[in-house]
Amino acid sequence: MQALEFEADIENGVLHIPDNIREVGKVHAKVILLINDNHKKISTLQKKIDEGIKSGVGTHTMAELKEVALRRAG
Repeated sequence: MQALEFEADIENGVLHIPDNIREVGKVHAKVILLINDNHKKISTLQKKIDEGIKSGVGTHTMAELKEVALRRAG
């Protein structure tokens, strides 16, 4: 068995295989996907930031905010 490593985009369920890998021709392959999910984390973080900005200026001190955050974190 031969192992080939490459990075590729997946769009609408289609894995875009680089040209140099396509030259292998017609073969059966076992595929293992390692998907980077950082974009989901960044998107979630951006939504939280946007919510915070929309909520306006708060009345709490930084110390109070830190205390609330530490309590939530457990």
